[in-house]
Amino acid sequence: MTKSIWLSSIGLGAFMMSNAALAQTQENSAETDAADTTIVVTGTSIRDDRFQAVTPVDVFTEEQIEQAGFATVTDLVREIPSNIGSEANRSAFTQNNTLGTAQVNLRGLGLGATLVLLNGRRNVLSATFANDGSQFVDINQLPLGLIQRTEVVKTGASAIYGSDAVAGVVNFITHRNFEGLEIDAQFQTTTEASQEDIVVNLLGGFGAGDTHFTFAATYFDRSDLRFTDRDFTDQGTENEIATTKPGAFLLLAPPGNPAFAGTPVGVPFADPGCTSAGGNPVATPGGQFCQVSARDQFALVPNEERISVYGDIRHESPSGFEGFVELLYSDSEASVSGRPAALPGAGASGAIIVSPANAFNPFGAPAVFIGRPLDLSEATATDRSESETFRVAVGAGYEFDSRIRIDASYVRAENDFELVANDLLASEFFIPGTNTVRNDFNVFATALTNPAQANDAAIIDAVTTEVPFSFESSVDVVELSSTGVLAELGSEPLGYAVGVQYRRNQASFDVPDLIESPGQLVFLFPQADFEGEAIEATAIYGELAIPIGERIDVQAALRYESYSDGIGDTLDPKVAVTADVTDDLVARASYGTSFRAPTPLQTGGQTSQVGPIVNPCTGQRLATSFLTRGNGDLEPESASTFSAGLAYRQPRGFRASVDYWNYDYEDVITRQSVEAVAANAQCVEVAPGVFVPVAEGITLNPVTGQIAEIAVDFVNAGGIETDGLDVAVGYDFDLGGAGGLSADLAFTWITSFDVSETPGAPLVDRLGSRNVTSFTRPTPELRGNFRLSWELDDHRLTAIVRHTDSYRDDLNADARIDSQTTLDLQYAFNLGSLFSQRDTELRIGAINVTNEDPPFVNDRGGYDPLVADPRGRLVYVAFSTGF
Repeated sequence: MTKSIWLSSIGLGAFMMSNAALAQTQENSAETDAADTTIVVTGTSIRDDRFQAVTPVDVFTEEQIEQAGFATVTDLVREIPSNIGSEANRSAFTQNNTLGTAQVNLRGLGLGATLVLLNGRRNVLSATFANDGSQFVDINQLPLGLIQRTEVVKTGASAIYGSDAVAGVVNFITHRNFEGLEIDAQFQTTTEASQEDIVVNLLGGFGAGDTHFTFAATYFDRSDLRFTDRDFTDQGTENEIATTKPGAFLLLAPPGNPAFAGTPVGVPFADPGCTSAGGNPVATPGGQFCQVSARDQFALVPNEERISVYGDIRHESPSGFEGFVELLYSDSEASVSGRPAALPGAGASGAIIVSPANAFNPFGAPAVFIGRPLDLSEATATDRSESETFRVAVGAGYEFDSRIRIDASYVRAENDFELVANDLLASEFFIPGTNTVRNDFNVFATALTNPAQANDAAIIDAVTTEVPFSFESSVDVVELSSTGVLAELGSEPLGYAVGVQYRRNQASFDVPDLIESPGQLVFLFPQADFEGEAIEATAIYGELAIPIGERIDVQAALRYESYSDGIGDTLDPKVAVTADVTDDLVARASYGTSFRAPTPLQTGGQTSQVGPIVNPCTGQRLATSFLTRGNGDLEPESASTFSAGLAYRQPRGFRASVDYWNYDYEDVITRQSVEAVAANAQCVEVAPGVFVPVAEGITLNPVTGQIAEIAVDFVNAGGIETDGLDVAVGYDFDLGGAGGLSADLAFTWITSFDVSETPGAPLVDRLGSRNVTSFTRPTPELRGNFRLSWELDDHRLTAIVRHTDSYRDDLNADARIDSQTTLDLQYAFNLGSLFSQRDTELRIGAINVTNEDPPFVNDRGGYDPLVADPRGRLVYVAFSTGF
């Protein structure tokens, strides 16, 4: 954080504290979150308790969080039925750079298509990025104990909030005017092959006259869960070919050892010790390879440790002045250990050659090694990430009278992300000046099966190295606005909001010296630093809340934004109407346009990952380098959104709503599909019966013919047209002496999801698909929750049923992926003022009571991490108390 930012924060804080010193300290109270004098409602810029946003907004309360047994903000986001395809579960194969992060993905429109706010103001995008190049707000950085409620706008809202609000808005709202100290702790564990979570939340606050202080902290610790801890991973999907040890070899000359006489030159064959080392020789159109189970190499859940600290100071003067300072710091560390210290397959170094002089070479001829030089039993590696987030928000407002209010605010937020990968040092692994393995290093199966030929630990230590990458991201937001009442229309006020906003997003990353120049690492391709690209935006916006009689309200908003670097500008309107059909029934409808500007990374950066790809000529699944290049000609994404529905509420406790929604999303920014580049390659015969893929962007190993790298660009792809229904029904039953019963059903039903993969391409039905071969993410048609809660005196029992519909696997001939239904149970008992003047509550529960396995998917790990949770049954105990 810069000195000026901290000085401004401290200065405003000191001003408010000086005002507080003049007032009498308030008495402690058990009441929390007293009503503010002004109310900010997600979905509108008008700050007044007389005006409400007319767009549908879902609210998730602190009570719901406790009843569900959530341990993190990520668990809370999973509760949202319209959220689908976020990377909440770690995938060892498709999430190279996002270890330890999580995001929101409303409507499945992409990780960056939902705007995530904290108290109505922006957060910094994570400095790292997903495999498709999208950047997002890492919700893991937010302390759960701080959140008083979460509001979700499930339609485009760029006219109100600007860029990124294409799919909608999620606004995390902190506790206000909290008095006292509250501690909430939870221990959670799986019931088989124990994986544990420990979370401790601390919330405190006190008032001094017109000034109030709130602070919160969260500590979270999670242990890992291995593939070998779950039976569903042992279904053949964990097998690797051509990326393992034992590997395969390709002779460069006729063998000198008579035992290998007749072995063809230039055609891959499995290591002679493949079977004895536990592998299985498999013949493919690309040659013979050693198939090995890699199940013991990977983790389903990483180790994580996180601490988040938040504090704010708010001053509300009777004269009409308000001011605040919010400070947030979060540090998160994650690690995944267990895989071999060497990456699979020959990458940047080209062919890995074993000399006849190699002490372990049985062929008597030079050969190319195809596979992984080290096995898990020889040397393990740990991929690590650390993410630090700093955020300060400073603001002041003045209410001249009941009709005019002016607000000014500034937000500065930064995210520093470090990711540590592993590789081999070319200078130590190869004979100097060559691609030939040092003669005292054994890449053969005998290193695993014959102790006398095992690799020396000192040599392994010399050839292996860690490769740290550092990413940085920041955002500055300055905003000046006015809101209030323009006039009276009859007996109703005509509300308004107008404002200007300036934003600056910046991103950069540093790569280690080892990877900047070619020839220093064996596998990872050279990559350059990204020198701090910045994108600036200036916005002007206005909004009206127009009453038409006593039963109709209209929200009209318009926002103009202009971007730097030739990105252009955009004008986005929104119109929404609510009508009181009866005293209990409300009809509502809205239409608007939304947009999302490209990120600095997408316009000027370059990403490099390692991921699985299927060689179309052999059917092999290989680990390959993916290079994605920035594109300065990217256009902003845009969307038109429409919604219409009914909401019904009776004083007796019945409530129901149904809303139809429709999105027309164009110019979606994504990485060109590496899967499509590989799938559309031409298979060329380079030797009798040996075929290799040839296409623009594919780099082949010149000796083995394996795919070494696929280079693509960030592009404006085609678009997405999707619609569906959000349904919510609830009822509160008064059971008299038997207590009270509350029932709530909420689900999202997607009725269409049509995708145009490239500009001008025809729409293709992607509804109910896993969408691996598309730039989109899984789209099960139906997701929903049913919650039943019974309370009697100090007792509460809650049951939650969660359902995700079946969908098809487009990567495997549209095979069906089964639906999943799980049951959660919780019992809570209020112990009264056992330890303090506040009530103490004990909660005992289980998530996925029947221990349902995730539905089978014929891919790495045997399940879909974008949809299902691999942990199985979780049991927990939690308590909260306060002073």
